[in-house]
Amino acid sequence: MAIPPPYADLGKSARDVFTKGYGFGFIKLDLKTKSENGLEFISSGSANAETSKVTGSLETKYKWAEYGLTFTEKWNTDNALGTEITVEDQLAKGLKLTFDSSFSPNTGLGSADSEASKRFGWEKPLPHPHSVLNEALLLSAACRTYCHHATLTTPHGPAYYQDQYFWHC
Repeated sequence: MAIPPPYADLGKSARDVFTKGYGFGFIKLDLKTKSENGLEFISSGSANAETSKVTGSLETKYKWAEYGLTFTEKWNTDNALGTEITVEDQLAKGLKLTFDSSFSPNTGLGSADSEASKRFGWEKPLPHPHSVLNEALLLSAACRTYCHHATLTTPHGPAYYQDQYFWHC
């Protein structure tokens, strides 16, 4: 079952046409590649002509689908290192466990965070033979978050609905 995209992602491609890469005096380069074994490299850099500031970042991501694991390593020109380990659908279907850490060797400061979230999804047939209602519910323990997404698919096209509540983050 496909889960509907979040409301903020609707129309993102159209907005990107006018917002990505149109900065005067600002140069940005993004590179993405994926190796045969599934290791993904994402590199980005930017330069501001006014301030002469140059920034960059490198991210590597490896998905071990057999065990539902995703390892993500991040490094940037501020010399900040980040690691994220995600386990999905292993202990229970729809359960996602995330461990996120960061460390700055220059200052010696670091942080760690963990999150557990459970996604529920169901599909309801409607009286009209070509209409289907897909719903997804996301509960997150770390931020005490409740998200509800619904997609109503009709012969005339999809309609989207989303509500989201944050108790304490």
